[in-house]
Amino acid sequence: MSGANERLQGMQSALKERGVSDVKFCFSLNHAEKPSSEVIEDVCDFLGAYLDGRSKEMERLGDKPKK
Repeated sequence: MSGANERLQGMQSALKERGVSDVKFCFSLNHAEKPSSEVIEDVCDFLGAYLDGRSKEMERLGDKPKK
């Protein structure tokens, strides 16, 4: 198993410990040109920031009306 995949599995375990059961990502088309290990590293960097508290909640995204 590659280092990127091991890192991703570690992130998955950490998220499960916090009760997260589902994570979704939308990727730009240029990700198709990147090696999967680089995409995995990008995902891990993002998830790591979330787990370390280096993120903030967005008020609104897109055109969905507020409830």
